[in-house]
Amino acid sequence: MSIEECQTPRPGFPKPVPDTPTNVMQQFSMKGKVTIVTGAAEGIGGAVADSIAEAGGDVALWYNSYVYQHYTLDLTY
Repeated sequence: MSIEECQTPRPGFPKPVPDTPTNVMQQFSMKGKVTIVTGAAEGIGGAVADSIAEAGGDVALWYNSYVYQHYTLDLTY
């Protein structure tokens, strides 16, 4: 490939920039989405469940050991 061929624009390029929200919280919005989080009793699963709930998503908790986690999330968010 020659330098001249490299400088010739190809059809369809550059691609347009997608229209995304400027606010970071809008970019990570989970409104209208339902998620299932495994291991949501504590640790990483608990943190993920907290984050999704904070972003406005509906969270289904899947856990084995901590009975009151759903009450904590429900009262917080």
